[in-house]
Parts: sequence; structure tokens; C-alpha cells
Amino acid sequence: GIKAFGVLLWAVQNKALSKDEVDLDSFVLEDFLETQGSTNKQPLRLSLATFKRGINELEKAQIVAKTMRQGRYFINPNFVFNGDRIAFTTVIERQQKIEE
Repeated sequence: GIKAFGVLLWAVQNKALSKDEVDLDSFVLEDFLETQGSTNKQPLRLSLATFKRGINELEKAQIVAKTMRQGRYFINPNFVFNGDRIAFTTVIERQQKIEE
């Protein structure tokens, strides 16, 4: 669970910026482990089977949801807002003062 969540956050920051979908497959796991191994004295160990079990836990917790493409998941915007699916706009109207 928590290690897969760490991979999810890393993938959102490094691979899926401004998107509402993220790839969570063996290639992303490999890239994550390479990055973590080069920056930490003790590299993180995470097998593909453990990673997939963690992704299943993230699905049960409704943090991610499967898409039609294998290895690609929707990100729940309540947990991680990462896209422009929802546009926030503010309209400012100025009133002109009429001086008599």
C-alpha cells in the first residue's frame, strides 16, 4: 500500500504532470527504483508482485481507478488534484461610477 502510493506520487510528479491519468506498470516501477537507488544510500526494494498488490489496495481505497488500457489508472482528484479537468474561474466585474 504505502510503497505503491509512493510510486504513484512519484509518477504523478515526474511522468503525468497536469494529467488525470497515470501509468503504473513495470516500466514506471523500474524508473522509480532507479531514481530512488541513485538518490538514497539504502535503495528501496519493491517487487512487481508487491507493487501490484499495493495498486489493488489503492483501488480499494478509491485513490486510483482502472482505465480501459492495462497499466493506466485514473487519479481521484479528491486525493491528488493534478489536472485541469475542473476549471476554476473568477469573474471580476467593475462598476463604473456615474458622477453627476
